[in-house]
Amino acid sequence: MSRRGTTDRAAEPVRSLVLGARASLLEKKGRDPVVLDVRGLSDVTDYMIIVTGENIPHIKALCEEVERKLAEMGVAKHRRAGHEESGWVVLDYLDFMIHIFSRQLREYYALEELWNDARVIAAGEAVD
Repeated sequence: MSRRGTTDRAAEPVRSLVLGARASLLEKKGRDPVVLDVRGLSDVTDYMIIVTGENIPHIKALCEEVERKLAEMGVAKHRRAGHEESGWVVLDYLDFMIHIFSRQLREYYALEELWNDARVIAAGEAVD
């Protein structure tokens, strides 16, 4: 069950949103995007998307592009934390979160290691 209380049948739109977000980050040349399936591991969200931006303008462009793409898909973010200059921006869409890091902060916080029990959704793999 998702954070919004929907059933698995209603989770199909979440899958489309996660894949759309990942695609938009790749279109803007986001580095090493990873989707973690944290369902059953986290009460906060179902999926985490983690991506690296090369510099402040790139992080800003990634944020703007993914927000634009998801708005086109009919969803607005619940909240945003961080700022491009800090090297880490988190976009919270309730059922999934997008972490956009500088290279240094992604290595420092190592979310992939923190959530190493999560299933990694490989590039091109469907989110189920």
